[in-house]
Amino acid sequence: GVEELISAVRPHFSSVRRYSPEASRNSSSEVYLVCRHHTPWKAPKASIRERYEAGVNKLVGGDEIADDPEPVASSFRVRRKKSSEDLEEH
Repeated sequence: GVEELISAVRPHFSSVRRYSPEASRNSSSEVYLVCRHHTPWKAPKASIRERYEAGVNKLVGGDEIADDPEPVASSFRVRRKKSSEDLEEH
């Protein structure tokens, strides 16, 4: 994710820095990109979004959806909870 975004943005600026503020939670993934000196004449023809999506697709293995997945045996079962009426009958 973030590294692919940095790679997509970098050709458009002379300086790109990643900044992660101190978070209140360890699971926080808040990240800011600080980009300086926009240089559009050096940038590739493809948009940042197109290049970012291409990078993410490589990361996750493409955007193709696999055909029907193989069924997997499972011991998972769903049971209906007995109501108070069912309990009174017994």
